Amino acid sequence: MNRHLIKIIIILLTSKITSCDYKKEDLIGEWNVAELSEYPLSITNYDHARLDKNSKLVIRKNGKLDFYLKDKLTESYSYYLEDNDLVMVYSDYGIPLDIIKLSSKELILETGGFGNTELERNRKIRIELKK
Repeated sequence: MNRHLIKIIIILLTSKITSCDYKKEDLIGEWNVAELSEYPLSITNYDHARLDKNSKLVIRKNGKLDFYLKDKLTESYSYYLEDNDLVMVYSDYGIPLDIIKLSSKELILETGGFGNTELERNRKIRIELKK
């Protein structure tokens, strides 16, 4: 085999091994807020999908993403998985939350800002959750 072909095969195998699509079963459960990029944090620019220090996110088998503050349900959205994104269905569009890390005890999500202004669009959102 020539060197060029071997390099291509190694790159393809490496990319296949390092790419990871998460399973819904791995996300199901109650996740408590450990750290947020800002307090309080609203995923949307309309003060919806709000998280704070005493919040938790419950990801359900039935495709619901529930937001709790001090054990009180405040909001509920549908969600689906697409590649390495947990996509929250908000109004008539999906907000992709990139799954940065997922283990049995930790979930880290990131996304960009959404909105009409450049400041809103340049906003970086990071959500660190623990079971």
